[in-house]
Amino acid sequence: MNVMVVDDEVGMRELVKRCLADLSCNLTVAASGEEALALASDPLALDLLITDEMMTGIEGHELARRLRSANPSLKVLYLTGFSDHLFDAKNQLWDLEAFLDKPFSPEGLRQAVALLVVGRLTL
Repeated sequence: MNVMVVDDEVGMRELVKRCLADLSCNLTVAASGEEALALASDPLALDLLITDEMMTGIEGHELARRLRSANPSLKVLYLTGFSDHLFDAKNQLWDLEAFLDKPFSPEGLRQAVALLVVGRLTL
């Protein structure tokens, strides 16, 4: 499984990396939407995007839209402390999308990933 983690806060990127370390996945980490687009040389290779919603420059929903234009089956997990902002930007979540409120527990993140990827609480 190929996972991209995008967050403008280094602490959050490190937390997500630690939470997913025991999963057998290839992690790509970016500090911004712009960096994520540059790193995603083959968007079709991505299985899951885990992104902060509110970032300087390209916000999470816009990053997801751009990556999904090349890979409609990309699953997206939005991490946000401001879910109201997410729903101001998007009227609804689409299939294969979910959001997780910050702060979250490591187990909550793993469960959200499992639900998106395999449709059950464990991988």
